[in-house]
Amino acid sequence: MDLRQLRTFRTVATLLHFHKAARVLNYSQSAVSTQIQALEESLETRLFDRLPRRAITLTEAGVRLLDYADRILGLADEARSAVVSGTPNGQLHIRMPETLSVHDLPRLLSSFRERYPHCNLTFSTCTLGNLEKDLGGGLYDLAFLIDESMSSKNLEVKFASGIRLCFVVHPDHRLAGNYTASIQDLAAELLLVNRTDCSYRRMLERIMVDAKVTPGTVMELNSVAATLACVAQGVGVALVPEIAARNEIRKGKLARLEMVDGPLEAGVLMIWHREKYISPVMAAFMDMTMEYYEDIALKIVSNFD
Repeated sequence: MDLRQLRTFRTVATLLHFHKAARVLNYSQSAVSTQIQALEESLETRLFDRLPRRAITLTEAGVRLLDYADRILGLADEARSAVVSGTPNGQLHIRMPETLSVHDLPRLLSSFRERYPHCNLTFSTCTLGNLEKDLGGGLYDLAFLIDESMSSKNLEVKFASGIRLCFVVHPDHRLAGNYTASIQDLAAELLLVNRTDCSYRRMLERIMVDAKVTPGTVMELNSVAATLACVAQGVGVALVPEIAARNEIRKGKLARLEMVDGPLEAGVLMIWHREKYISPVMAAFMDMTMEYYEDIALKIVSNFD
């Protein structure tokens, strides 16, 4: 299996047509067929199902290989660009919580694209599950979490920024008018939690266990936006990053509970596998991320001065 075969495979897999792929690659159709046959023989599996009237479709193995082919060819292009030009240029696959994707990524990405317009970035909403496995397996190059801390012998973790969490309820909720509330006040309440931005959920569960508080019901939702929308309709109590609820609080659609023990604090953690090669594009994105959060911190300090 070589890069030429992978490029040919990716082109055929994208177009699902040998003749069209040959024209795009400027090969003869027989050369394309020969390369695909050689690739299938080296992998000892069929990558395409040949259908009547020259139609083709990917087999299950072909679908799996296409994802790897994209990453391998992207890395090859990245290596070539780095060696030839010295300018970050390539692909990067990143896991990022929904909150950061919505509230921080647009400005960060705008600055990054302005400075490095030829880098290809792919973002996926993350959950805490399988993080170490996905980073170790190369599925993602870099990941972000909202959590107090993370420790693993196989992962490098860098604190990028602090972030405040808050409990929110409907403005007419019985606790909304209280000067302060305690974890004990949440006993028997409907607690809304989400699955895709859930690393700080463990913080809440630990706090409630320590306080010997059991919520009445726990309801899982698939996004922070859905969680906030439900609370705004008078459904339950939720712990969310303050930045995610700030606008709705200002508009009076949500009320923030002031807790007796003060606000909960977590961190924006930047994580990568210890054995991961930090490519020029990855290093550039990591550096710009730190610059972005440092700039925010400086603005906050300036506002207090």
